[in-house]
Amino acid sequence: MQYYPCFTRFEAKTFLKAAIEFMGGSCQRCVIDNTSVILYAGSGSNAVVSPEMMTFSRMYGFEFMA
Repeated sequence: MQYYPCFTRFEAKTFLKAAIEFMGGSCQRCVIDNTSVILYAGSGSNAVVSPEMMTFSRMYGFEFMA
């Protein structure tokens, strides 16, 4: 179990990195709720992923989908 007293982009990246390493890779698409931690603007099909999280997802070979 992991507990994060706050959840910022730093914690999101830490959590996702640990999960990707544990699973030995990632899927091509990571479906998220419309969390503002990952998104810069919009929601659903109009969502814009923040540049920081876009860079992170590209490093691990997947994309976010809200």
